Amino acid sequence: MSYDLRTAPWIPWRRRQSGIVWGPISMLTDGLGGDDAVIATAAPRADFDGALQEFLVGVLTSAFSVADDDAWRELWDSPPSPEQVQRVLNALPAAFDLDAEIGPRFLQDFDPSALADQVVLPIDRLAIDSPGEQGVKFNKTLFVKAGRFEQLGRPAAAMALITMQTYAPAGGQGNRTSMRGGGPLTTLADPRQSTPLAHADEQ
Repeated sequence: MSYDLRTAPWIPWRRRQSGIVWGPISMLTDGLGGDDAVIATAAPRADFDGALQEFLVGVLTSAFSVADDDAWRELWDSPPSPEQVQRVLNALPAAFDLDAEIGPRFLQDFDPSALADQVVLPIDRLAIDSPGEQGVKFNKTLFVKAGRFEQLGRPAAAMALITMQTYAPAGGQGNRTSMRGGGPLTTLADPRQSTPLAHADEQ
């Protein structure tokens, strides 16, 4: 069964008035400037939310492939509609299928047969703060216990995979360290200012 993260309604968005709604990536600019615009992501965990925002920055940067600062400013001043966002997402390679029946799955091993001799772990181990095998075996965990959840829907599974691949710490739990090293620190800057940004040649 296909579940393409470019089109599926897998992201919890917070609207200014009507609260949390689920929708695709393209909903980011829905109602922009209106009374009920999308104003934030609303993932159920803080680590999911941070990783989801970083993922969106990366995906949309790749999708729009802005050539220079002037083009970026033009895009910022006149944001694309959800339909325009969806068009550029559709043009990306088909690498975002969570449940691909043929070919690689999103942020998962290319060849599932290579995992045939691996121990199947509980789904809650996808959470980066879950205790490792030794912690569970010797009951060394105090604040975070194993077995907090036994199943995940596709949206939460996608967010968990993104978070694990982005933030996974080194050692302890038995997971591979994230693509950016163990426990990377990220700051997301809000480019909105009270006065317009000056062009480099005006400074």
